[in-house]
Order: sequence, then C-alpha cells, then structure tokens
Amino acid sequence: MLLRILSTVALVGTAASQAGVNTKIWTTEKADVTQASTSDKLEVPLASATLCAGLATSITNSDLFCYNGLTCVVVITQNLNGIRGVENVNWNCFLTGSRCRPPFAEYPGLGCLNFHITNLVDFPTAKASCIPGSSLWYPLSNDQNEAMRNYLVNDRYAAPAGGACGPSVPLADGEPGPCTSSALGDYCCNAGGTCGRASADCTCTTCIDYKTQAKAFYIDLVEVNNVTWKYGNGRTIPAEVGVLPWGPNDPKYVNSCGSLWMAPVADTYYHHSDTDCTRPCAYICAWD
Repeated sequence: MLLRILSTVALVGTAASQAGVNTKIWTTEKADVTQASTSDKLEVPLASATLCAGLATSITNSDLFCYNGLTCVVVITQNLNGIRGVENVNWNCFLTGSRCRPPFAEYPGLGCLNFHITNLVDFPTAKASCIPGSSLWYPLSNDQNEAMRNYLVNDRYAAPAGGACGPSVPLADGEPGPCTSSALGDYCCNAGGTCGRASADCTCTTCIDYKTQAKAFYIDLVEVNNVTWKYGNGRTIPAEVGVLPWGPNDPKYVNSCGSLWMAPVADTYYHHSDTDCTRPCAYICAWD
C-alpha cells in the first residue's frame, strides 16, 4: 500500500504550512510503535491514516508513523532499530525513504546486509543475533551466490591498493577498511593502518587478523540429510561434492551447518562449506 501526501494538506494545520511543499511516499512497514520511547514519538488522535500521513510528512525528521483507527503515532527519531521488524497487529505502520537503514547497507544484487566479523560465534548464536526484521543471509539463486563470492573475494576482502587499512579508509558501510582474508596475502591490519603478516601486524590490541575474522561466514543453510541441504526460504540444493555452490572438497558429510568458507590453498574462495555448528565464525544478516 502506498500513500503519497503533500505536507501542505490543509487539515494538518500550522505545522504543515510551515514545512512548505514536500512530497513523501509512504509504504507499509512491519513495526511495533509501542517500542518507541515517549520522547521519540508524537501521539495524537486523528480520524484517518491519511491525516496521520499528512502530519508525519510535515515533520522533517519523521520517517515512520503508525495508525490504529483512532490514534496517530509519529516516530520522531531516525534510529528505528528495535521499532521496525516486529509486527504489532494493532497498528498499521508506514515508512518513507529507504528500507535499508544503518547498521545495514545496500549491496547491489545482494540485498540489505550487515557483516559481523568482530565477535565470532557458533551457528545457533549467529541465527539468534540478527536483529528483529533481519535474518541470516542466504542466496536466492546460484547466480546471487556467485555474486556474493565475487564481492567478498574481489572487492570487500581484496588486497587494498597501497596496503592501507583501518578507520582512515572505511568501506562504504562505515566498517574499517579490511585487508585480504587470504592466508597467502597480507591479512592483518596493524596499528599503523597498514596490511601485513608479521607477528607485530597481527597481535597488537587494535590489530585485526582478517585471515581469522573473515575466514568463514555462517549463512542460513542447514543439512536435511546426506543428499539435501536447505536454505532459510526452503530452497534446497543437492549435497554434491565440488559442484557449485559447494567448494572442491565440500560437503564433507560430517557437519550440518553451512558457511561461506575461504581457504585458497584448497582452491576454496567463499564457496559453500559444511561447517561444525559449534565453530566460531563471522556471519551476515540480511534485512527481510
């Protein structure tokens, strides 16, 4: 459902006329406005969702409003984490602007994603750690999986030009610029913001060893039986060793959780791998 509202709607009143002409397009959004703090929302009785949209449009920093047939609640904070993603059936909610909000970022062809490499966790913890409204990433097709592999190998974790890394050269999503995750390269970002592989490059308090931290990413893929694996949306793939999206030596038929695994010496470049579910790994969350 779409609502296109001009902020000069007469019934909105003074606030609207002060805002000037401004068009916003509102789309339905799963949200629980009761989770917004009192200081982060404006609550008023109104006769329709259209009037509520008009009020929300007139408020510059409002991107979300909800209506229950009697009351209009306009959220007046840009931080919508904890509000979006959980449905409250008593409210009809609408969002304007991008659905992809920090800490997530849009990756063309891959989705609205959030990469977690700081705290490595087991598979159950990874699944539980994606915030409401998101879940572990999984490819919608083999082509999308190849696009993810290409992004990880040739973009995100490619050896950076000049060897610079860290907060001074951030990625587009704001994360510190990484080094390669390949064990064959300079995989540690040292205290000086340069990639290297000596002990001093990897062991300081601010150093990051991408060979370890970004070696494997859990995705929403689990074993059904010895011949079938299943993604989070129910799509299945056969357990055929060396056949894409699997790596040359996977699946091994000994583990039941799936990851994207980096092991250049085994000719594995973020191919699918069957992984011990208790192994600490990074993970990728996708906004649903």
